[in-house]
Amino acid sequence: SPGPFARKFSVREYQLDRDGMSDRQREMFKKQVENARNAQDKMGACRYILPTEFSTSEDGCFFYAKTSFSDEQSLRVVAHKRSFTEHEKFHIISDVAKALDFAHSYCVFHRAVSPDNIFILPDGGASLANFDFSWFPEHSDAQYTVADDLAGVKESPYTAPEIAVNDL
Repeated sequence: SPGPFARKFSVREYQLDRDGMSDRQREMFKKQVENARNAQDKMGACRYILPTEFSTSEDGCFFYAKTSFSDEQSLRVVAHKRSFTEHEKFHIISDVAKALDFAHSYCVFHRAVSPDNIFILPDGGASLANFDFSWFPEHSDAQYTVADDLAGVKESPYTAPEIAVNDL
């Protein structure tokens, strides 16, 4: 059996033309999805940031994010399966702090750090992912990194206040 950290790819598909969305909601959703690509392109590669490949379908209706980690390796899922030693907790917290420090050195602010966006590595460390709601100066004039209401945010109990209240 290959074990929980076997190299397999996880591809997230985002439908960019959803039924039931207003034109404004559709445009904000498209920009949020593209924001993750822009943030990662700005930062480049780092051991503490989960590498993600981005692509768009030929017709422009779908956006894909491909990583070598699955949701099963998120801190939320792993923490439900087992407990961590003090050393492991320190390693994870240290790696998340290093990821944030790296992102901040490029003026990229994640704003959605949660157990769903932290992925446990085979060595017990962690990588940060999902920069959909990140903010950086090149996009300071756009309000697309905030949610119109909490229904627009993932069903996570972790939401940055500036996202929830629609205020940068």
